[in-house]
Amino acid sequence: MKKSQGFKRPYQVKKKKSILKSRFFWLFVLILIAGFAIFYLLIFSPVFQIKEIKIVNSHKVSITELQELVKNQVKHQWVLGFLSSKSIFLFKSNKVKEIILEQFPQIAEVNLVKEFPKTLEVTIKERVAVGIYCRAENCFFIDREGIIFEKSSQGSNLVIKSNIAGEEPALGNRVVDELRSSSPFAKARVIEKENLDIILEIKNKLKRILQIDIEEFIISEDKLTVRTSQGWEIYFDPKGDISWQLTELILVLEKQIPLQEREKLEYIDLRFSRVYYKYR
Repeated sequence: MKKSQGFKRPYQVKKKKSILKSRFFWLFVLILIAGFAIFYLLIFSPVFQIKEIKIVNSHKVSITELQELVKNQVKHQWVLGFLSSKSIFLFKSNKVKEIILEQFPQIAEVNLVKEFPKTLEVTIKERVAVGIYCRAENCFFIDREGIIFEKSSQGSNLVIKSNIAGEEPALGNRVVDELRSSSPFAKARVIEKENLDIILEIKNKLKRILQIDIEEFIISEDKLTVRTSQGWEIYFDPKGDISWQLTELILVLEKQIPLQEREKLEYIDLRFSRVYYKYR
């Protein structure tokens, strides 16, 4: 008896499904198109291109110059390293703030606000002079922070002069901590705020308590000289206790030097353990 041969089904090749019929493929394509459309809308669409730059609180600083600086930064916004865009989404506020403060020493603070879809508002706070700082023949307005920000003539404001050797300070820099350091003049620093506060404290107390008008302050390495409007001088030790020195000055003027004798004074020296004074 012959064995019956087993039946074998013919081999069938399974056809691969076309990627074009895959819903995941078309979902990916739709997401890609939507992403590109959103990217174009935000970066290149006219809707979000910066068109207006508003400057707020500018009194001395040129509004035109400030607007031109910001416009120039807007023009140099790049996408992928070679595509230019003025999109408000690409605008780097912190970077522009630094540039404004660097190029406009008269400005103390800057606040940049993006007003969508196409406006920038630049609000500034200008420096306010509390006196005039002079070095050699050059004078500058100085603010409460000890920063010089604009050239000036001496005028009738509080005048602070320096007799310490060194190079000329640059606008926007602090004036050296000349009251407490004998080191060479450092361009990046001027009068420290605490030391400027000392000068202002002396000025205010002499005027308020003793009715003494100040003509100028002169900074040296070992003393702070106050020249009064009557021509006589007061010597302070800037490294010492200024409040105590002022107290000693008040006591000497009230108890030892009558008001009518003040104009005959040459100086009062407060730098030592006792007060010294001399008439002309």
